[in-house]
Amino acid sequence: MEIKIVTLNCFDSPMSKNRKLKVDNLILETINLKPDVVCLQEVIFSKTANRISKIFREKGYNIFFNTSLIFNKGGLFVASLLPITATKFNHFDSQGTFDSLQVTDRILGKGYQRVVLSVKGSRIVLFNVHMVGIYNVDSERQNGSLRKQLLQLVEALKMEEIKLIVSGDFNFKPSNYLYTKLLDITHLVDPSFGTDSITVFANNTTSWKFNLGLKFNLNKKIDYTLVSKDLAKDITQKVIFDELSKIKNKEIHLSDHFGLLTSLKI
Repeated sequence: MEIKIVTLNCFDSPMSKNRKLKVDNLILETINLKPDVVCLQEVIFSKTANRISKIFREKGYNIFFNTSLIFNKGGLFVASLLPITATKFNHFDSQGTFDSLQVTDRILGKGYQRVVLSVKGSRIVLFNVHMVGIYNVDSERQNGSLRKQLLQLVEALKMEEIKLIVSGDFNFKPSNYLYTKLLDITHLVDPSFGTDSITVFANNTTSWKFNLGLKFNLNKKIDYTLVSKDLAKDITQKVIFDELSKIKNKEIHLSDHFGLLTSLKI
């Protein structure tokens, strides 16, 4: 049985112009790929989560997210054609600094979802993750928040032994020691290991940095779908949503991140 997984940071941010149109188009394009599992990050607002859940449910997907009055907890959202047998949202203990843009991550409340899926009579454990962003690479406090979140996640992953999928926005590159630590301790496999794939593009038309008048060389990969070794025998992965789309007669990217499509056999 082949399972297709999409992970995507969909940038449901007030800094994203025409964000409703962009997010809705992303959801429709995602469904057109016919994935079995969809892991979304930055579905920030409860209103957005409720709206897109209707779109997914109409196509037969089971849904997991946690809304409050305004915000969707962690900005996390899972849709699955596979039966969901258990769900939990886990809040990171460390939530970033107050004196930087990390305060926006703190307001949303970063964390991870643990979702148990039923596949052919057995189970797969899925983690959907979004970790704190680093807005000043030289800030020890900001990097410390990211490091603490990773350590908390690793402790949770160590409890899972087989049939494990971990997707999301980790906010660190493969060259970062945190990436090496994550794979070394958990023994997870990155299907794109050693490739030059990127999920954040310096000239992305939708980047919030453009909206603030900032411009950085940001070509990097910080989004991943990782799997336990028993699921890595026959697996492929590619970058998606890296092409321009037309919104209101303008050619733009639909999110400030590209997505990943992973196919594996169970």
